[in-house]
Amino acid sequence: MRTRSWWIIGIVGLIGALCLCGGLGVGIAAYRFLPEMLTRLPQATRPSPTPPQTRERTPPPPTPTTERIATPERTATPLASPTRALETPGSVRWRLRQEIPVEAFQMAVAPDGSRLAVGESGRIRILDPRTNRELARFSVEAGVEVNRMAFSPDGRWLVVSTGETVELLNLTAQTVDHVFFPTGQARAVAFSPQGTLVLVGTESHLIGYYLESRRPAFEFELYGPGDALVMDADERLIFQITRGETDMEVWDAYAGEGWGSIAFEPISAIALSPDGQTLAVAENQQAEHPTYGTVLAPGRAALWRVEVNPDERDVTLQLQAELDFPQETEGADLPVILQQLAFSPDGRWIAGIADWMGEGDTRGRLYLWETATGRRLAREILPGRPLGLGFLEDGAGLAVLLGTGAPVPVDHRIQIWTTAP
Repeated sequence: MRTRSWWIIGIVGLIGALCLCGGLGVGIAAYRFLPEMLTRLPQATRPSPTPPQTRERTPPPPTPTTERIATPERTATPLASPTRALETPGSVRWRLRQEIPVEAFQMAVAPDGSRLAVGESGRIRILDPRTNRELARFSVEAGVEVNRMAFSPDGRWLVVSTGETVELLNLTAQTVDHVFFPTGQARAVAFSPQGTLVLVGTESHLIGYYLESRRPAFEFELYGPGDALVMDADERLIFQITRGETDMEVWDAYAGEGWGSIAFEPISAIALSPDGQTLAVAENQQAEHPTYGTVLAPGRAALWRVEVNPDERDVTLQLQAELDFPQETEGADLPVILQQLAFSPDGRWIAGIADWMGEGDTRGRLYLWETATGRRLAREILPGRPLGLGFLEDGAGLAVLLGTGAPVPVDHRIQIWTTAP
C-alpha cells in the first residue's frame, strides 16, 4: 500500500515537472519569436494617422486683355519737393547769345550739347554751337531732302532719314557706315536710351535695328504714321503717336507685340524724361476758324507719372502736373499749339516750341517749365516758325531752329538761348 502511494506520488510529480517544462518552453518561445511575428502582421492592421485637412485654393480668374489701355487718371497727384530748387524763385531770365545762319529744315543736338547737326540741301553739317565752327560734313545725294536726324547717346553716331532710306553716319571716322531700307517713308528716327537700337517710325511701320549687327530686332505694323516715338530707360516699351490722332500706342520690344493704346485728345507732341518715369503729352481740341475751317487749338499739356506692370501688360498714367501753357493766337487769329517737347538732361526742366499747325509764316513761341510743378519759367516770341529744339550745356542753354519759308529756306537760323548770368 505504501509502495503504491509512492508510485502515484512519483507519477504526479513527473507530470507536474513535464507541465512546468512545457510552460517554460512556451514562454521562452513567445519571448523569442513573438516580436518578429508581430512585425510581420499586414500593414492594414496598423491604424494610420489621419492626414491634416488641406484647403484647395481656387486661383483667381485671369485678367482679361483688351485692345486699349485704360485712359489716364485725371486727378492730380501731389509731388515730393524737388531735390534741387531753381536759384531764381520767379521766372528764369534768358538771353539770346548768338544766331547761326543755316539753310536747314532739320536739326539735332548731341546729348552732351557740344554739337549740332543740320540737314541742308545736298549735305549734313556738324557744328560747334559755341563757335559756329564746322566740325564735319557729309554729302547727301542731290535732290534728296533730309527730314529727320538723331544722335546716339554716346555721340558717336548720327542716324539720318532721307525718306526712303535711313543712313547711319560714323562721326568719328566721318563715313556713312550703313544704309537701312525700312518699310515705307521714314517719319521719325531715334536711338534707344542705351544706344543698342536704331528706331525708325515710317508711314506704316515701327522698326528697330540692332546697332551692332545692323539686323532688324522687331517690326510692328502701325495703325497710323509713326510721327513721334520715345522709348523707356529699360529699352522695353515704346510710346508712339500719329500727330493729330487721339491714341498713343504702346509697343513691347522684348516680346515683339503691342500692349494696346492710351486714349487722349488729339496729340501734337510727346517727350519722355531721361529716367523714363515722366511722360509729357500735348493735347489739343478741334476748333472752327472762319477762314481755314476746322483747326487744332491748344487743349492741355501735362506731365504723367508712368507705372508699368509687365506681368499684366499694363501701363498706368497718373497725372503729375499740368504745364502752364497759355492760350495764344498768331497771324490771322490762328491757334498756337505745341509742336515739340524736350526734357533737360537732368529732367529738371522741360522746354517746348509752338506755332500754328499748317502752312504760313506765323511767329513761334519758346517756353520753359519746371518739371516738378509745371510752372512756366520763361516765354519768348520767336522771329520765325520753330522747326527744331534741343538742350545745350547740361540744360543751361537751348538751341532753336527757325525758318520763315518753304520749300526754299529763307532766313533760316539757329538761335542759341542761355540763362542770364
